[in-house]
Amino acid sequence: MSVTGLCGCGCGGKTRISTRTVPSRGWEKGVPISYLFNHHGKKHVLYTINEATGCWDWQLYVMPDGYGLKRDGDKMVTAHRYVYEKEVGQIPLGLELDHKCKNRSCVNPTHLEPVSHAENVRRGAKTKLSPYDVREIRSDLKNGATRKQLARAHGVTSGAIRFIELGQNWSGVYGD
Repeated sequence: MSVTGLCGCGCGGKTRISTRTVPSRGWEKGVPISYLFNHHGKKHVLYTINEATGCWDWQLYVMPDGYGLKRDGDKMVTAHRYVYEKEVGQIPLGLELDHKCKNRSCVNPTHLEPVSHAENVRRGAKTKLSPYDVREIRSDLKNGATRKQLARAHGVTSGAIRFIELGQNWSGVYGD
């Protein structure tokens, strides 16, 4: 049985032991070679699996906002959408994918859920209100509270309270 190393690109492939020292390639005699042939650039590995989180972390181009990109034929698509459609199927019309794990570079289909744009925004990191808060605001408005009072209490603007009152924001959240 020969001793081997694991490919440094994350593919899990086993590398051989170098039979000679070649400094230009980073090989040292008797030491496992760092990469399988042509794996040094990671261009063949789409994602690696993070054992701790279960996320499939995208390994090709990642935009500054954290989302991965992939060329699909003649167009560029987001990596999570590309993998989801290959593994699960088409995303229903009018829906977009929400990262339930909150890791934008994750392409694990079990971490992605098709939701409406409004729901995706509600679940976002910058959302200050919960559906419970919205129900409470609507109830308080019916009981005479002012927009200004509610805005102060919930850390939002009175304009945000007005949009909730008019049903322009959080229209899918109903009272009891």
